[in-house]
Amino acid sequence: MERLPVAGGHLVITDESIHIDKSFRKAVKRCYQQSKIITGAWIVAVVIGGLGVILNDPIIRPGIVLGAVGLALWFGIGFVINNVFRPHITTEKTIPRESVEMVVYQKSGRIRRPTLAIAYEKGGERKARNVSLSAPWLADEEPLKRILPVFRDAGIEINSATEMDGS
Repeated sequence: MERLPVAGGHLVITDESIHIDKSFRKAVKRCYQQSKIITGAWIVAVVIGGLGVILNDPIIRPGIVLGAVGLALWFGIGFVINNVFRPHITTEKTIPRESVEMVVYQKSGRIRRPTLAIAYEKGGERKARNVSLSAPWLADEEPLKRILPVFRDAGIEINSATEMDGS
C-alpha cells in the first residue's frame, strides 16, 4: 500500500483500489506543513474579515461583500462548468484498480499545479477523476517525480497530456 501526498490530502494505492482521501482540514494541514507564511497570511485575512463583520466597519464592508460575491460566482461558474461541460469528471473517493484504464498527467506551469486524471470505466461509461498535486514551489521535490513511478510500478499505464494532444 502506497500513501502519497497530494493537494488537500493523500492518494492511497492498494492492490484492490485507488483511494483519494481529501478534505478541507487536510488541505489546511498540508498547506501549513509546506508553507507557514502562506498559512499565516490566510489566518490574518480570515481574522481581519471576521473583525470587519463583527465590528461592521464601513471601510472593510465593501471588501467583504466583494469577496463573498466573488467566491459565490467562482463556485457557481465552476459548478456549471463541471456539471454541464464535463459530466464525465467525477469526485469518487474510491476507484477499483481493475477498472482503471490509464493515468494522464499534466506538468505544472507558472501558475497551474501539476494534475493527474485517473481514467476508468464505470457502468459502461468512461469516467475520469482529477487529482491536483502540490505546487512545485511549495513541495520539497517535484510531486510528479514522486507519484508517477508508483503508478508505473503498480502496472497502470501513464501518459502525458501534452503527448496525447499531439503538441
